[in-house]
Amino acid sequence: MTDFWRRVADHLRRGEKVFLALVVEHTRHSPGTTGARLFVTESGELRGTVGGGVMEHRLIERAREALSAGRPLLELETLHHRRRAEGKLSGMICAGSQSNLYLLCAPGRDGERLESLVTPAEGSGGASGEACPVLEITPAGLDVYQDSPRLDRPARELVRDGEAWRYREELFERRRLAIFGGGHCALALARLARELGYRVEVVEAKKSVAAGLAEIAEVHRVDDFIHGAEEIPWPALTPAVVLTTDVAGDVRALEGILRRPFPFVGVMGSAAKLVEIERRLRAAGSREDDLARLRAPVGLAIGSRTPPEIAVSIAAELIAWQSERS
Repeated sequence: MTDFWRRVADHLRRGEKVFLALVVEHTRHSPGTTGARLFVTESGELRGTVGGGVMEHRLIERAREALSAGRPLLELETLHHRRRAEGKLSGMICAGSQSNLYLLCAPGRDGERLESLVTPAEGSGGASGEACPVLEITPAGLDVYQDSPRLDRPARELVRDGEAWRYREELFERRRLAIFGGGHCALALARLARELGYRVEVVEAKKSVAAGLAEIAEVHRVDDFIHGAEEIPWPALTPAVVLTTDVAGDVRALEGILRRPFPFVGVMGSAAKLVEIERRLRAAGSREDDLARLRAPVGLAIGSRTPPEIAVSIAAELIAWQSERS
């Protein structure tokens, strides 16, 4: 999420106009879902998607025309993905509908506001109660301000009142993942999770982690894995996956994890290894209801063997779990 806005801000800083398209509302079966986004720049960079197909092709052509004309543009448009419907048709027949918000951003005021959206967000995600940047767009234009994350309502919200409307989006990563262990499986999972939109945090008790891991995840160094869970902000929002190199590391990580409200606790390993992990956790004082929280072995049973295959299996289970909760 932050990468997208950082790129937009970079182009505005260089003096380019940027056409933005945000999906701000959708119904079931729509190819574009709330939170999807796309931008087109004067220099020709195109990034993101609002659902693809002929709808997106037409939108990109419109973006290029708007950039060429340079006139102010701010529009909320609802498109229906059917052959016939009351209202505008997208040209697609997937079913459902989506509302897209179009905005032509110019260097200067828009650039300054989006800079303030990106700069705090790059280092954010920390302790509970921390303020986060909020993007708000109304017919009057774009604004950015700081506010505490509102976990009691959606991160992205379109509010309509007759012809008036307001779109609000928190730049707070609610999709989060904590990985305990910094080896090759952790690297593969972190890469895939990052592509899927997760904020990834890694805990490691050894001196080194897999090459490249620190570039895609926030790495927390601890002297003992039992302290690792304390390093993870917002544990109640964060699935935890244990991928250390040995049983002792797994057990110490789990001792710390099971003391905190992680909603998903996955452990990788063979049946024999998992029996030993549970035996040691019981000996360390873990209760049966704590052990019942374990998803072991973590990952869907797809015959995975290599780190990338293991990452796919774990990510698939996370997606299924998240879908069940939504």
